[in-house]
Amino acid sequence: METKTPYFKYCIVPLYKNTTVKVPDKIFIILPEDKIRRSKWLKACRRNEKDISQSSRSLHVCEDHFNVSIIKYYMSIY
Repeated sequence: METKTPYFKYCIVPLYKNTTVKVPDKIFIILPEDKIRRSKWLKACRRNEKDISQSSRSLHVCEDHFNVSIIKYYMSIY
């Protein structure tokens, strides 16, 4: 029988330690897969694209970095 590793989300913004384990009620927004948009997000998050695997699909930013209207819109489409 295969055992799955527990999955949790974490905020990729430097100095932020938010995870779904520490703050389960927080919303974590996944980075876009489109290369151009993803690159802009990484730059806005002060992350170097070279330090992050391009194949990684589970990068998130916590709700602390967005205004309320963006969070409401995100919640309405997901």
